Amino acid sequence: MILEALCDFYLRDKNSVKKGWMKGYLSFLIVIDGKGKFNRIRRLDGEEKEQVIPVGAHTNSVTPLLMWDNIMYALDYIKEVDKLVEEKNTYNKANNKEVKEKSQKKIKELKEKIDKAHKKHVAFVEKCHQTAQRLNNPFIDAVVNFYKNGELKNVYKHELWKEVKKNQNYNVSFQVNIDEDSVIVATIPELVENKISNDAIIGRCLITGKANVELVRIGTNTPIIGCKSSAKLVSFQKDSGYDSYGKQQGMNAPISKDAEFMYSTALKKLTEIGSKHNVVFYKGKGRNEKDDKTKNRTYIFWASSTNSLLTSDVEDGVSYLINPTRRVDLVQNVFKSIWVEKNILTNNKDRFCIAGLYGNSGRISVVYWNECSIEELAKNVTAHLEDMEIGKSNNENKPYRGLINILSAISENGDSGACPCNISEAVLKSILQYNPYPETMFLACLRRIRAESENPDKNKWKITKPRIAILKAYINRNIRDNNRKIETMLDEQNNNIGYLCGRLFAVLVAIQKAANEKETLVDNYMNAAVSTPSTVFPVVLKLSLHHSKKLGASSLPLKIHFEKLKKSIMGKFENNEFPKTLSLDDQGRFFIGYYHQQYCRNEEEKKEIEE
Repeated sequence: MILEALCDFYLRDKNSVKKGWMKGYLSFLIVIDGKGKFNRIRRLDGEEKEQVIPVGAHTNSVTPLLMWDNIMYALDYIKEVDKLVEEKNTYNKANNKEVKEKSQKKIKELKEKIDKAHKKHVAFVEKCHQTAQRLNNPFIDAVVNFYKNGELKNVYKHELWKEVKKNQNYNVSFQVNIDEDSVIVATIPELVENKISNDAIIGRCLITGKANVELVRIGTNTPIIGCKSSAKLVSFQKDSGYDSYGKQQGMNAPISKDAEFMYSTALKKLTEIGSKHNVVFYKGKGRNEKDDKTKNRTYIFWASSTNSLLTSDVEDGVSYLINPTRRVDLVQNVFKSIWVEKNILTNNKDRFCIAGLYGNSGRISVVYWNECSIEELAKNVTAHLEDMEIGKSNNENKPYRGLINILSAISENGDSGACPCNISEAVLKSILQYNPYPETMFLACLRRIRAESENPDKNKWKITKPRIAILKAYINRNIRDNNRKIETMLDEQNNNIGYLCGRLFAVLVAIQKAANEKETLVDNYMNAAVSTPSTVFPVVLKLSLHHSKKLGASSLPLKIHFEKLKKSIMGKFENNEFPKTLSLDDQGRFFIGYYHQQYCRNEEEKKEIEE
């Protein structure tokens, strides 16, 4: 399913490279003339480094690439060359027999490595010869003459050579200047010929369904964050228990070369750094390396529609929804307009796809996959944004309904990377598929509220807008026992015992703050009030009487207001008795009631003071 969707993305993308080509990076160009004479080394920087070059990847065997390669293949250099020179000097200067024997042994080992690398270089030069014979192209002939005339030694003398040899993985190609024409040989269109090889295996492709097509043995490298550069989305390790009925490698899941090229090219584009098609969750700062499995996720997503503007809006909207970098109300406007005007903007063929990828050292795993219509996506995202809607707070105006904001709110020190990825995946499913929000998210939120203390001087609060939004969204999607749905703002008709306890506690805190300009009740009594209201509320009610007495004559209207508010809330308790305990859901309602009352009483205080 995911492979088919990736192929579809490739076919729709107007900027996709053709079969046999890929977007790769060249770090340096060897500049030569039409006769192959060396001129200089040219460094490529910025956007110039990315070039469309022939597809190629190294395996354990000798596999030279087509007119471009790393410096071992193209320039016959590995770091052992310099080590050999140093070791020979060590041998010549040594007076001790034991040292000489040890040095001689090391020289032998270095020579073996150099000889092995040189064979790869010879294979690269031979491939250049074969390409020149096949195409009869003057620019490729110049490269052949470069090697034939021994111009490679002049490369080692150039001032940039020290920089080139710093990294064995630097890719190089040739720039040939003939008269006024200057060509990078790795980009010559005629290089790639799409023909079936003599040893090809023919069969039916599982993705396209086409019969009598050439099947791929080994997939293209498509690495993501957290895995090696050789990792692939589809791969079968040879002779390691993954073979089926005598089949090896790609024959276990036959995919045509055309289909493999399409999905691998699409995946590379979707996972490009800086692309709007992906969001990467890195592991938490300072975490143990063993925790990588729970801290590494790459989410890729894309929309499919005949309306290119709609496609772009949806992709931008999901990107901002996962990791808000601007106002979320703009995201809401996008999806709300799609949902309200669905008959105009979308049709059943408009699709949205998202995949969660986890990269380990060897391969890529798909840990989450969802495909739905854009209409359904808009409906579900709109529902999420409405579920998370909560009244304004005076100390927070940041985005709070995005996935990363939610994870930050329930994680220690606001580190979203420290949150286990099974929670992030469950929350994402809830947003995109309208599933109930995960209980783990709800419980983690309650734990963070209980664990933290308030420090107004550092703008640090237990009760924050994101956390209250999380509690509200979870409870409203999981309403039990015919409880009343929680509103965005203060709901004076909500008689749930947890909600009333939270409202009352907020009033008692407000009285203390008005009297002492402090809110010590929050740190000293809130957690206990949530767990055992019947034990704690009698104590804090007595304290509030002392706080009320401290309010002077000038604060009389405010004092009267607080007393009325206390009585109106207390009057809703059955027999004026507090519950011994609160269920987990009612504990969430306690904090929501506290938040609602805190917001509303600030506005009412102003009115009272003005009067």
